[in-house]
Amino acid sequence: MQSIIRTKNGVLLETTSWKEVSEETANVVNTLHINGIRGVHPIDIYILQNNQIVSYFKKQWRLSSLWLVGFQRVNKRLKTCDVIWLLDGEPIIQSIDRTHVDKICNNVECNVYMCGLDPLPWKKFHNDAKRYGWKIEDWCHLLSEESSEEDEKDSDSDWKPTEDSEEDSEEDSEEDIE
Repeated sequence: MQSIIRTKNGVLLETTSWKEVSEETANVVNTLHINGIRGVHPIDIYILQNNQIVSYFKKQWRLSSLWLVGFQRVNKRLKTCDVIWLLDGEPIIQSIDRTHVDKICNNVECNVYMCGLDPLPWKKFHNDAKRYGWKIEDWCHLLSEESSEEDEKDSDSDWKPTEDSEEDSEEDSEEDIE
């Protein structure tokens, strides 16, 4: 599907041929531009409608389908965080300004996951996905499983014994002394 986007430099670009087009003939698609870095290289992501993403990385343009979005290292004390774009089954990790998180959540039409403060093993996940032919549902299951494990850990840490059990233990200890 052909789309024409306006790049951050104001250039109009056709997404099937990656050629510049003139303003007069262009029907420009509204996009949300998210800039950040991947490793040490800048990466620009343009979110289109219908779960399409245009990325510009190392002087290469790419049009991909967005399967899901994950966020990690999101913390109010940090200025940046990571967004994981799952594009056609390949995780692309981009470090972004934390203020972009809400913009992304409001502009994507796919599942969004909060993956915690510690980075997940995305390379291992990607290798497993290629080996076993994962689909979107497999990725969603994996990430929902990760979040449910964290919820279980949190719920266990909140457990406190009831008052009855404390009294029973006091009575047991008094009996042991006598």
